[in-house]
Formats: sequence, structure tokens, C-alpha cells
Amino acid sequence: MFDFGISTSSGQLVIHEVVTALGESLKSIIIALLFSYTIGTAAGIFSAKSRRLRKLWNRMEFIFYIPMIVFSYLVLYLLDFTGIDFLSNIRYVFAGLVLSIYPFYIVSKSVDKTIAEIKNSDFFSFHKSCGFEESQIWKKFCKRFVIVDYLSFFENLLIFMFGFIFFVETPFGIHGMGYRFVLAIQRFDYPVIIGFCIFSIILFSVIGILIETIKMRIDPRVSYE
Repeated sequence: MFDFGISTSSGQLVIHEVVTALGESLKSIIIALLFSYTIGTAAGIFSAKSRRLRKLWNRMEFIFYIPMIVFSYLVLYLLDFTGIDFLSNIRYVFAGLVLSIYPFYIVSKSVDKTIAEIKNSDFFSFHKSCGFEESQIWKKFCKRFVIVDYLSFFENLLIFMFGFIFFVETPFGIHGMGYRFVLAIQRFDYPVIIGFCIFSIILFSVIGILIETIKMRIDPRVSYE
């Protein structure tokens, strides 16, 4: 029946619990992806253009290695101090913000690295010697390279977010995949544990296939017969 069985603790279908938890987690993960790509891209571009910003950015790297749970409780303390109701829907926004801290760093460093590699490539130098302006080269030829670079670590960012979302969902009281998976382990609810594992494998496999297909279609370095 593809329902993964019945939970031994709640008596509900496992697929129902998995889908419900996924819906809760996606509220934070989508916000985290938006934060990571928009702000991370802007930070990467500014870092590539300014040496001072790059040095400052390198000195601040230690911040992104602080455990996520520390940022979660720090944000909760600030919300409580300012009188904001963190039990409302705004918790998903702040949960996504905390979840995006390390992915934001990854995106910014990747953008900075991609820009530097493209500017130092023979491809870029050749078109520049032919009379093209840098803005024209980026618009006409280099957009696809940036998109391919984004897609290369998109799946890794998703795996990171799903893997560490428990440290965000628990402090903010979000009953998503991380929270319910750990709760199932504590309750020895094996059907739910197995259901989450199988569902995650299928989900990431499908996402991986789609991403690789898109990359092969848009990457100008890949030719089709």
C-alpha cells in the first residue's frame, strides 16, 4: 500500500506522519534556501570585488562553525527580550534564518570562487581580447556556469538542512522531520524510523537525478550526439 505501515506510538499511518513532518520542515527549509542564495550571492559578489571585504570575510569564518543550537537559543532569547511572540508563524522565519547561517557561508564562498575562476580562465580572456566588455561576457556566456555551480551544491545544502534541522526545530517548537525522527528513536517506533529513512532516500535520489539532468542540459561543456 506504500504507506510504510502503522506507527506503534500514535497508531497513525507512517506516510501521514512523514508527509505532515515534511510540510512543517519545508516552511523553514524554503526560507533558509532563499536566505542562503540571495544574501550569500550578494556577499560573494562583494567579496570578489573588494579585497578588504574578502579579508574581513576570512576573519569572520569562525562564526559559521559555531554550533547551530547556540544560534537557535540566542535568537529565542532575543525574541523573548524584545517581546516578540516566537510561538506564532514568525518562528519559521527565524528558524530558517538560523538554518541558513552555514549554507549562506558556503554559497558566498562558492560564488567568490566561481567568479575568480571564470575571470582567470582562458575562455574569459579570449572573449575579452576579442573586444567584448566584461558585462557582456557575463551576460552572454557565463550565466550558465554560475547556474551549474549553484546546482552543484544545491543537493548538499538540502542534505545539510534536513540533517541538522533537529537543532532548529526543537528549540522553536516545530514538529518537523528532525523533531519527529528523533522522537521516534526515543520511543523505539521502528515503522516511523524506517519510513523516514526510506522516504529520505527516495526524495534525495529524485532530487539528485533532476539536478544532474538539468546540469547536463544547460552546461555548455557537455555535448550531445
